[in-house]
Amino acid sequence: MKRLLAFVPLLVVFTALAVGCKPAETTKVEETTTTTTPEGSTTVTETATVEEKGENPPPANP
Repeated sequence: MKRLLAFVPLLVVFTALAVGCKPAETTKVEETTTTTTPEGSTTVTETATVEEKGENPPPANP
C-alpha cells in the first residue's frame, strides 16, 4: 500500500509533463492544376509540407 501511495505523486508529475508537450506544427500546401485537351483532361496535384520550428518560422511559399 505504501508503494502505491508513493507511486501516485510520480504519476501526477509525469502526466503534467506530458500534457505540457506541444506536437510539431506543420503546414501543408496543395496546388491542383487541371489541363483539358481534346484527348482528355489531366490533373496534377503538387503538395509541399513545411515544418515550423522556433518562435518565428518563415512563411510557407511553395
